[in-house]
Amino acid sequence: MQFGLISTQSAAELNVMWAPILQDLGGHIGRETRPQNFGDYAGVVWSLRAGTTDLAWTGNKAAIEAVDRANAEVFAQIVDPQGSDGYRSYLIVRAESGMASAEDVITHAADLTFGNGDPNSTSGNLVPGYFLFARKGLEPRSLFKRVFHASHEKNFLAVADGQADVATIASITFERVCKAQPEKCARLRIVWQSPTIPNDPLIWRKDLPEEIKARIRSFFADYGSEHAGKPRERVAEERRRLALIGAARFRASDNGQLQPVREIELYRERARAEAKALPADTAKAEAK
Repeated sequence: MQFGLISTQSAAELNVMWAPILQDLGGHIGRETRPQNFGDYAGVVWSLRAGTTDLAWTGNKAAIEAVDRANAEVFAQIVDPQGSDGYRSYLIVRAESGMASAEDVITHAADLTFGNGDPNSTSGNLVPGYFLFARKGLEPRSLFKRVFHASHEKNFLAVADGQADVATIASITFERVCKAQPEKCARLRIVWQSPTIPNDPLIWRKDLPEEIKARIRSFFADYGSEHAGKPRERVAEERRRLALIGAARFRASDNGQLQPVREIELYRERARAEAKALPADTAKAEAK
């Protein structure tokens, strides 16, 4: 079995974090389960469609692409250590920048380099793109001096190291990298946070054998849970392994968790279409 992982950080780090859980999963279903790394969200969607990836951890936006284009479906969702089903998107700047709000960023955008997320990232691109720009009739590439796309961790480092002035990042990645690199975290300021975003889903190919899907589902439902007949030592070890990926447990889910994100994407697509339909002078006037 091939388990797709998106490189929101280095592939080596991701493999270390997920390998213990995937080893346990392989033992439970009777098939070796190996991590399969992808540099972007589009790669895992393509691989699911091609049948070379069996299941994957993705963001909600990429899951929508996989459901619509790669015959995939959501079967589980990560629950974080606080018991929350969601996280947030942040907009970060250097603490010394003098900017204290998203409005400050937009005001000075013509002089700023903006680190945007992967185009298929929910928290890195879709959500901030909707709340910060699309609803105001703004387009980042027309607004900022320079825009580039990168992973969450690369965006963090770009702002901390002075290679970007402002960037998007997922709250869970920000907190994790801050723990690992507190000196760089101290250089940064959060100037905006989004409403809650549903936590990342786990998805699989719909054409996997039903017996295998049932085993996978039962594995994730039970992992880290405490019940009669399960040794305490085993529960403790599973929870330690979950902590490596920033999770407390998994819960059953389905494609319905994608609906709020679908609505945001639909709004953005409609706004783009309407902007293209306007005469150039009118579009510029409405964007101001």
